[in-house]
Amino acid sequence: MDAAEGELRGLREELKAASPEAVLTSSCQMAKVTGKFLPSTQALDLVGTIMDGMLSASPTCATAAGHWFCAVLRENGDALLNEVPDILSTIFIRMPTMQERSMRGFLLEGVGILAMFHLEAVITSLLAKPLPMDSDTSELWRALGRDDVSTLHILRLLLEKIHYPAGTEGSPSEGTAALGPLAATCASLEMLTTMHSSSVLRELLPELLCALLEQVGHTVGQDMPMPTASIRRRQLQKGQVCTVGNPCRLSMETLACTISKGLGERVAADLSKAGTWPLLESPQTHHEGVCQLARTLLPLGIITPQFIGQVLKWASSPTENLRVTGTAFISQLMCDPVLEDEKLLKAVLSLLQQQARDTNNLVQQMAARGLGNIVYGAPEQLKTHQKAVVETLFQASFVPARPEIREEGMRALTRVFKHLGTDAGPLVEDAAMHIRPFFNHDNDGLHAVAFSLFGALAGCMKRRQAFYKNQVRQSLGTLLLHLEDPNPQVAKAREKPALLEGLCQAAQGHYSSPWPEIQMAAIQFTGILLEYAAPRSAGQIKVARLLSSLQTLGQDTSQEVQDVATQVAEAISKSPWGSILQEEENHGHTLPYITSLLCFGCLRPRSI
Repeated sequence: MDAAEGELRGLREELKAASPEAVLTSSCQMAKVTGKFLPSTQALDLVGTIMDGMLSASPTCATAAGHWFCAVLRENGDALLNEVPDILSTIFIRMPTMQERSMRGFLLEGVGILAMFHLEAVITSLLAKPLPMDSDTSELWRALGRDDVSTLHILRLLLEKIHYPAGTEGSPSEGTAALGPLAATCASLEMLTTMHSSSVLRELLPELLCALLEQVGHTVGQDMPMPTASIRRRQLQKGQVCTVGNPCRLSMETLACTISKGLGERVAADLSKAGTWPLLESPQTHHEGVCQLARTLLPLGIITPQFIGQVLKWASSPTENLRVTGTAFISQLMCDPVLEDEKLLKAVLSLLQQQARDTNNLVQQMAARGLGNIVYGAPEQLKTHQKAVVETLFQASFVPARPEIREEGMRALTRVFKHLGTDAGPLVEDAAMHIRPFFNHDNDGLHAVAFSLFGALAGCMKRRQAFYKNQVRQSLGTLLLHLEDPNPQVAKAREKPALLEGLCQAAQGHYSSPWPEIQMAAIQFTGILLEYAAPRSAGQIKVARLLSSLQTLGQDTSQEVQDVATQVAEAISKSPWGSILQEEENHGHTLPYITSLLCFGCLRPRSI
């Protein structure tokens, strides 16, 4: 230090000045000069001694020690790589004893200085802290975010640590979340809270959202990872108890913050209002939460081809949870026009056909939903891929499986057959026969969807009217009466007029059902019967009485029942039954019924 000896002697004399400000200035300059000559092997000891000085009862001495602390790190930072973990550990230990704001500020500044020289080493050391993070660890992470650009750089480094290695289960033991990705996820949350500009985050947003959704998929239903042996030993020495946390909830908090910062608070608020986060967290409803999230993200143009490519990989993952996440997201992707790309559509359809045979029930259910959603994302291509789609859904609907899979399969078949209409292939007849056992099913969901599917099949049967009428003759009384038949002679009739009259009466008997699904099905079936029947051979059906009932239903408490009633009434009035209406009008006053009903609510011109 020969070259600096004279300067140091002068600074030492200045320490005798009467002004505290002058003393502090001289002390800070002395720290800079001394720091240049300090051997790196002595830095840790000196830093510890200086931090003891920061606890001085004298505010001037404590402040001077804080400046020395930062100066030593700034002047020697380049040579302190190997000392980074120990220095950070020393800082972390002293934080609980330094609650005074200015003193904590020096500690946080010191972490930032170390990060300027050895960012990755600082990140690695901080990631080794116990989870869930305590307030001191969170504060140290936030200290690294000097500005949005540096925060974005740190997020990129953390993103690499969130990703799971290809082909791994992502968890060191069954039922336990992986420590490394979870720690990086929690750290990302702290960094995101320091960001001010959404435009800076935008370039990283698709990749970050993808990684965080994957992390949510991995951690749903998982337990917190065990701390490392050294951390457990330290906790035992201090008498600390390991804090219990929820890894999926921690991951979702980061995902929600990313959406809020990158897409706006309104998008995040809408997801919260829709109950997306509780759905995502529960293993029983995770798939529905993923679908809600996908519905929100897809229209925003944030889902890139790279994002889609990753999701396709999840669906084939050895991790069961991730297969559910991936297949659920794809089921919603099938509603998006991006599927109009034939190459992508073929890849996704092939994957969904494979997932429909997965060992996981939720994966099967989501695969069926996705195949049915082709009517929204790629309706023009449905006819080309009809055979593969319908056959797969047929298996999901009618081959023995859990009720929710069958229900999802039949609901998807309903959408597909409605879209195909008379272009539906030969399986439409098989579907009509296989659906009959579900008319009396005790599962409300299966029972309700059976009504919808049978109604959709009617639109496919215009070239197969004899077959369809035969199905009506065999099973429709059972369909309407669902659990017990108040008119057992209906199924035994052989005369068409008598059959038609009996079925219409049975249907109207269910207009007052306490279940809106049953009411709607009965109304729709009435319309189907009148569409296929010839008015002149209809026996004693009283259309005026029927329209009176529909008028009453037009004021039902269920908006869906109101809509169906008005639609059926409009279709009847425009059909060949109009002549019957005219005849009845001559003997009574049917017209007021029709007029009041058709004027009620908002009618949409739609055929049955």
